[in-house]
Amino acid sequence: MMGKTYSAVLDGIDSLPVEVEADVSRGLPSFQIVGLPDSTVSESKARIRSAIKNSGIEFPNKRITVNLSPAGIRKRGAGLDLAIALAILQAAGHVDHFPQKTAWIAELALTGELRPVPAALRLTQAFCIDEWHHVVVSKHQHDAEWLPNPKIWLSADNLRQILAWFQEKIQLSSPDLLAPIQSFSSNNDFSHIHGLDWAKRGLEITASGRMHTLLIGPPGSGKTTLAQQAVSIFPSLSMSQAQEVISIHRAYSREINNSLMAPVVQPHHSCSVAAMIGGGKPIYPGEATFAHHGILILDELLEFPSTTLQALREPLVEGTIRLARGNGVKLLPAQFTLIATTNPCPCGEYGFGECSCTSQQREKYWKAVRGPLLDRFDLCISVGRQTYKENDAYTIETSKTIQKRIVKARELLDKNIQIPWEKTTKNLLDKWAEQLRFSYRAVLSVQKVAHIIALLEQSSSIHHSILEEAISYRNTSIR
Repeated sequence: MMGKTYSAVLDGIDSLPVEVEADVSRGLPSFQIVGLPDSTVSESKARIRSAIKNSGIEFPNKRITVNLSPAGIRKRGAGLDLAIALAILQAAGHVDHFPQKTAWIAELALTGELRPVPAALRLTQAFCIDEWHHVVVSKHQHDAEWLPNPKIWLSADNLRQILAWFQEKIQLSSPDLLAPIQSFSSNNDFSHIHGLDWAKRGLEITASGRMHTLLIGPPGSGKTTLAQQAVSIFPSLSMSQAQEVISIHRAYSREINNSLMAPVVQPHHSCSVAAMIGGGKPIYPGEATFAHHGILILDELLEFPSTTLQALREPLVEGTIRLARGNGVKLLPAQFTLIATTNPCPCGEYGFGECSCTSQQREKYWKAVRGPLLDRFDLCISVGRQTYKENDAYTIETSKTIQKRIVKARELLDKNIQIPWEKTTKNLLDKWAEQLRFSYRAVLSVQKVAHIIALLEQSSSIHHSILEEAISYRNTSIR
């Protein structure tokens, strides 16, 4: 007799539906799982045997063969436990039939209890697309509020409860929902940073246009603090963006707040290429993917290995990472906003104080990011030291106030509102681009920054003062 159930596994970060077939036949007692299972799936045999026995059901003392299809893709994770156990029970005659369009994602304890699976939220997406009726998970599985259709999940405590559901003795219910919290931490607010209005204005443009930004300044000028506080002015994620972000982080057991706030990822400067963009077998996403729809902070940019920084060139432009493998190319999402910080030279004082470095030392210092990578920064903002007296002279704005302006600018940007250039301003841009030897990409960046400034100012045209501000964010002294 045959049994058939459905579950899912991760293929990269994508959810792949898996058909589980079980055959229980005469012969010497054995239990074999085929279809490229990894060690976790192979070890499930012991868990499944004990779970069935401890649920008060006799485990079939026959030849058991379980096939996981499609057979050509490696199956990883303990989320297949429940589907395999139920397929065996059907093949052994303990279950007549299963509810239509129902999948099973849960790990089994030796007692028969259902345990949550970290990747359940991501795995369920395969069944949301094809409009399956239900996905049965552990009662302790959280995150249902992040599903497009939370009612697709049904929860159970143990294997016995599922069998009782088949016999219509009980009804399974959806897990309790925890409403997303749109949190705003009082510890993250631009009003706590006195002064540095020029840099704050630059980060306002950064958040409005989702632009990559480099903060340059001497040690102790506040570059890192600005970068870390920038999330407080970024608009909240949309529900679909939050669902994608939460599901990726949960799938790989990464900590993330249960909120609509943009994720912030700040890797150490010793980060390797694989740790930054992903890699390995099976493929594990890198920091760039975990920063998807959020902020990637690279503090002390020039301390990172040159190979790691160069690997970011493609995702900085395309928002996607392509990892070539023997069986094809895997695509990982990486639509992040990069905010990097650096000193201007080895001693940190060039352009801001008394520099003790030679021109050769400064040239060597910037070697890792010169050229195409540096051109991918839309804004290069100088962050100088300020005295307490200078700090007190500036206006203090809360992050909420700045965020409201950014939300309005993004709404106009998403509507593809075009703002015309004044003819004389356009001619001035061409003149300055030639004088400053801007690359084509640098000119496009200036145009984008000018457009964002015009949206923030609600200007009807891009005039000289807007262009001057946009040009000022191209710090040519380091090129």
